[in-house]
Amino acid sequence: MSSDEFYANYLSVKLEDSKDFVEWAGDYQHYIELKHELEEKLKVTV
Repeated sequence: MSSDEFYANYLSVKLEDSKDFVEWAGDYQHYIELKHELEEKLKVTV
């Protein structure tokens, strides 16, 4: 399962709150935030 699929399932409470899933969800949320921030910065510089 891709991280995108996992995160959608996790947010819709289709997956348990195991330690690994909580960590994966946190890491993926951090990735999304960093990606968004980078995309915004690139818009400004282009």
